[in-house]
Amino acid sequence: MLYDQLIPLLRQSGWAAFEAEVLQTSELGRRLRSEPDNLQEARRLAMALQVLATVRYLPQRPPAGQALAPALQARLELHSGRTTVPAFLNTLRESLLDLRGQYSYLLLPVKRLAVRLKAAGEDAGCDPFVKAVRQVAPESALWRGYEETRARLEERVQAAGLLLREVAPDSLDELLCHISSVIKSVELAYVCAGLFVDPSPREALGELRPLEREDNQLDRLNRAYYRLRGADIYEDFVTAVSHDKLQARADAYWFRNDLRRLQASDGPITVLEVGVGGGQYAADFLEECQKLGGEWSSLPFYERLTYVMGDISPAMLRDALERSGRTQKVEVVGLDELSSRGPYALQRYNELFDDLQECSILYVDPAGQVHRAELCGTFPAGLLPEGVKTTDLVSWLEEAWLEPLGMLGVDQLALIDWEVRFVPCQLSELPGGELLDPAELPRDHLIPLNGGGVKFLRQALERAGRGSLRIFDYGLGSLQESAGDYAQANQIVRRYGASATRDVLFPLLERVVKAVGRRVRLLRLEEFIALAFRFLMGIERGNLVSQVASGPQSPFPLQALRHYEQIAALECSSYPDWIAELERRGWLRLGQPPCDGPGSPLERLGLDLDFAVSSIFRSLCESMLASDVTWLTGAQARAEVKVLLERVGYRGEAVESALLHPSWGKFWVLAVEAE
Repeated sequence: MLYDQLIPLLRQSGWAAFEAEVLQTSELGRRLRSEPDNLQEARRLAMALQVLATVRYLPQRPPAGQALAPALQARLELHSGRTTVPAFLNTLRESLLDLRGQYSYLLLPVKRLAVRLKAAGEDAGCDPFVKAVRQVAPESALWRGYEETRARLEERVQAAGLLLREVAPDSLDELLCHISSVIKSVELAYVCAGLFVDPSPREALGELRPLEREDNQLDRLNRAYYRLRGADIYEDFVTAVSHDKLQARADAYWFRNDLRRLQASDGPITVLEVGVGGGQYAADFLEECQKLGGEWSSLPFYERLTYVMGDISPAMLRDALERSGRTQKVEVVGLDELSSRGPYALQRYNELFDDLQECSILYVDPAGQVHRAELCGTFPAGLLPEGVKTTDLVSWLEEAWLEPLGMLGVDQLALIDWEVRFVPCQLSELPGGELLDPAELPRDHLIPLNGGGVKFLRQALERAGRGSLRIFDYGLGSLQESAGDYAQANQIVRRYGASATRDVLFPLLERVVKAVGRRVRLLRLEEFIALAFRFLMGIERGNLVSQVASGPQSPFPLQALRHYEQIAALECSSYPDWIAELERRGWLRLGQPPCDGPGSPLERLGLDLDFAVSSIFRSLCESMLASDVTWLTGAQARAEVKVLLERVGYRGEAVESALLHPSWGKFWVLAVEAE
C-alpha cells in the first residue's frame, strides 16, 4: 500500500517525521491505506512534505510565509481529505516557484553584500563580545576564529549569488531539490553575512553598565519586547517543544516514574510549567499522561492531575490556555503566585533560565585574570522616526513606557545592538560567583554566570517539597564546553529580532541543587529523550541552515566514514550520480534522495549525512516510545545506534567514540529527582 511506503520515508527525515504521526489519525492516512503501491509517488510526497516542513520555519525575509500560505493551506486540506495528492503537489509547486521569485529579489542585495564584505573594516559585524575580547587579548583564539569564519562567509555569499542566477527547473522533483539548495545557501549567506556589515555609524544609548545591574539595557529591552509582543511572540521564533511531541511524551514517562518514587497513589497531583510557550507542550504532555495514567493503568493518576501554567504575560497565558485544549485540567497563574499553589509533584521550566536577569558574561584572559562584561545599546544614526531623539529611546526603555515603544515598533527596536567592554573583577563579588573557583575557569573562553538563575532555582527548590524539578534550556554542560571558538561565542548571547538570550551554565545550577542535598542528574536532551536521540538540529528559525553543516565539530564528521579516503578521491560528474556510485560500491547508504546544491561534493555529502544521523536517532526514539515498554539501557541504545550508523557507512570505532563522548547538542535537562 502507498501508506506503508510513505511512512518509512517520512520517518527517515528529521524534518518531516512528525507528518507520519499526523497521518496515523488523518483522513489522508485512511485513504492512502487503500491505495495501491506506488513507490515513486510515495517518494515525491515524502520529499514535498519535507521541503514544506523545512521552509515554513525560515526567517520571514523575504516574506516566505506569504508565498507558502497556499501550500500550507493545501497541506491541511490534504490531511483532512478535501484535496488529492496531485492537487497538493501542484499547489506546492506554484508556492515554491513564488518563493523562488521572492528569493530572486535578494540577488542584488546579496551581490552588494559580497562587495561590502570585502570593503568593510576587519572587525565589521563581529560579535561584540568577541570584539571586546580582542581589546583584552589581541591574539585570542576567538578573534582568529572570527577571521576564518568571515573568509568562509565571503565564499558562501558568492555561491548564493550564482545559485540565484540559475533558472528554476520545471519538474517538481528537481524543483524540490533546487528550493532546498536555495534555502541552505541564500539564508546562510544573507542571514550570517548580513551580520558582518555595519551599514552606518551608531549612536550610544547611554553609558556602559554591568549586566548584573537591574538597569542594564539588554534586560530592559527584553522586558519591553516580551510585553509588546505578548502571544504574538511566537511569530518571531519557534520554541523546541512546539516542533515535536517527543519531548513531552518522554517527560510524561519520567513523570510516571516520579510518582512511583513519591508513592502518589491517592490525593491531588499538581504539575507546574513556567515558560509555557504556545501551550503545545501542555497539550502533548496531558495527552500522554492520559494514556499512561488512565483508569486501566497500573498507576492511575490522570483524574487527580492538575496542570498549572505560569508566565509573565497574561496575553501569552490566555493563548496557551486555548492551545492546550484541556481547560478542565489546566489553570494559569502569574509568576508572583507560584508559591501559593505548591507543593508540586513536578516543576518544569522551559527555556526560562536563559532569560533571567543578573547574568554575567565572563572572560578569563591567558594570564588567569577574570573579566566581566559591561555593555550599552547602540542605534544606527539617523534611523529614528522624525522628532524622536536617542535620549527619548533611552528614557522609554528605562521607564518601561510601552506606548511610545509600541509606536516605534519591534522592527525599530531590533536595530539596537551592543557595545561591550570587559573589565577586571573578583569572581566572588558577582551573583552566583561564590559557587565557582577562578582556578577552574577555562582561559580564553566566554563563560555565562547565571546569577539570576541561581536565585530562581533556590526559590523553586523551596516550592518543590518532595517533588521533582526539571529545567530545559540551551546552555553548557561543563565549564570546559564554554565558548572557546568564534562559532560557539556567537551562541553565548543569541539574538532573536529585538530580544537576546544568554546560555545557561548548568554546572552552576547543579551545585545549587547538591548544596541542599537533593539528587540531581544533568542530561543532554538527546539522553533525556530515550537515552540517545538528536532532533533539535534546525528548530530555531534563525539557525535553521547554519546548524546543518558537517565539520570537525559535528558528532559524526566525514572523516569518520569507513571509506572516506576512497570517497574523497572519487571524481564527480554530478552529485546525485556520485552518490549513486558510492552506494553501488557499498561505501555509504543515504536514507533519502540526495539534495543537490552549491559547494563541493564533500560539503553536500556532509549536509546529507547530518540529516541521516538525525533520522537514525529519531527512528530509535520513536520505536522506544511507540508503546509502554521497558526503556532501553544506555548500552543497549548505543549498540542499536552503532549498527545503524555502521550501515550508513561510518567506522565502528568512530561511532563508539562519539557515543561514549557525545559532543553534539546545546539543549540540556537538569533533573532533580523526586524523593
